[in-house]
Amino acid sequence: QDILAFAQVNNPRPFAPDDPTKSRDEWRPHHALIGGALMRLARGEIQKLEIETAPRYGKTEMAVRNFVPWHAGNWPNRDLLIITATAELANEHGRDVRDYMRGPGYSLTFGDNPAAQLRDDSQSSARLQLVGGGKIQFFGRGQIPAGVGGHGLIFDDFFKSAEEAYSESERNTAWRCYVADCLSRMNSSKAWQLLIGSRKNEDDVQGRLFDATNPHYDESTAAGFVRIRIPALSDGDGDPLDRPKDEVCWPERFPKSFYLAKRNHKSDIVRADFETQDQCNPRPQEGTWFKKSWLKTYRRDELPKHLRIYVASDH
Repeated sequence: QDILAFAQVNNPRPFAPDDPTKSRDEWRPHHALIGGALMRLARGEIQKLEIETAPRYGKTEMAVRNFVPWHAGNWPNRDLLIITATAELANEHGRDVRDYMRGPGYSLTFGDNPAAQLRDDSQSSARLQLVGGGKIQFFGRGQIPAGVGGHGLIFDDFFKSAEEAYSESERNTAWRCYVADCLSRMNSSKAWQLLIGSRKNEDDVQGRLFDATNPHYDESTAAGFVRIRIPALSDGDGDPLDRPKDEVCWPERFPKSFYLAKRNHKSDIVRADFETQDQCNPRPQEGTWFKKSWLKTYRRDELPKHLRIYVASDH
């Protein structure tokens, strides 16, 4: 019943392959937060979930490679669609999920349920079918054929690179994939959605969904999502892990000095990438006349006593 425990048995230590208490996965608090939200999604307690973290924080490992087999084992009659940036990555996800479902961890967890086993005649990396009738299909962006549907949809990184996300035409293509190709594949209005990834641009799919200043923003759509944003360095108040300001998320893998070096780097490009991907907080590229570092925010009681306010508008 617990996805974290299931993930542990999927990654045993080589010297103890049959001991679920000895695992290569040592979960950090952000993994527990993500795992708890995934279980709520699968059980119908929430219908739309969006997760943002810095790169290499295990979100795909948890939300695709472990969540999909765990979901299939518990609900073997449901269909799942997994969509990612490219067909190559989709096939890689499919192979990993298939290997987990063939592995000892899955057998230990769900081996006594015949319906949860893969059918012998349907085990391609792009399409897995269970004895219980459920199908798990993997597609690259824009490659979903007609006639395909799912009880759950997972979107894992719509862009293969930051450079691709800087192209307006690619952002429009990704948005159309989400709106036209993906949402039309839901088997019913109760189908759930899961969006995971690092941010790539202020106008990426997440930006169009959740940024109220974006022309594609729709308040009612945004309100239906539960959002989990885990920046590499805590923003302070409101941090989902209750970290103090500038506290790191995974110090054993990425110490604080690693991110401070990027945040204080002389290159504008490095600092922008830190804010966008590591902090999940995309910002427009700064100009040469005005620097972002010059712009400060103040509470009303901090304002100078004598202050003139000017408003300029360029039509």
